[in-house]
Amino acid sequence: MTQTTTDKELIKKSYENEKNRVLLTINRRSADYKKREAAFDLYISHMQKVSKDFELVKKPKVENFNVYLQNFPVESLKVTYNECEIIYTGKLPENTSRSSFRVDVSEHYVSSRNSYGSRNEGYKVRTFINYEEGRYCKNGATVAKKILEFINNKFEAQKREEAQKNLNKRAYQELVKQYPWNYIETDYRNGGKFTIHNGNDTSVSVGYLYNPEDETFEFLVDKINIKTDRNLKNLVEGLGRIQK
Repeated sequence: MTQTTTDKELIKKSYENEKNRVLLTINRRSADYKKREAAFDLYISHMQKVSKDFELVKKPKVENFNVYLQNFPVESLKVTYNECEIIYTGKLPENTSRSSFRVDVSEHYVSSRNSYGSRNEGYKVRTFINYEEGRYCKNGATVAKKILEFINNKFEAQKREEAQKNLNKRAYQELVKQYPWNYIETDYRNGGKFTIHNGNDTSVSVGYLYNPEDETFEFLVDKINIKTDRNLKNLVEGLGRIQK
């Protein structure tokens, strides 16, 4: 056997060892991807029993692994898998972004109380709502209900806000009707506060109470605004002309 033949056999053996090592890595990685996808399949089946607005999106992906020989890549192997994501496709309230909540399916690691390290309890599902992570659950239905509760609360808040805006608008219109010759200003910080301006630089700031039984408004004086006269005599006489 010549030296050249020996070198070729060593190179071949080295290549086979490296490829087998890469194949072991690929097999482990492929098994992990399949286990993760199976977890997504399980949890979406739970969630869709609560609402069909939850959907599982799968995007085909490829991960490449190189076989190296003497620090040079001589062969490329690949693993195909699906990148999974559970999304909500239903209607959302105004000013509520889909990024404000998401479903997370991941491995749950629990720290051991009486020893170092942690143990893997397998894939579980949880929510992230407004960047706050929820507790891991074994049933996707629990997560679906939490997300729907979050969305429904947002819808209720939107309804209350719209109702309040409508009430403020009606209150403003009532003031305009009562004081047609005055300029009525709405407080930009609080739509339920108004200022009634007179032509002599005096004004009255008011709020209101609404009686839903007879749909009437009662306006309450919050503040009286009088342009200050630095002349003491004029100020005293002017205040004295205000009737009780």
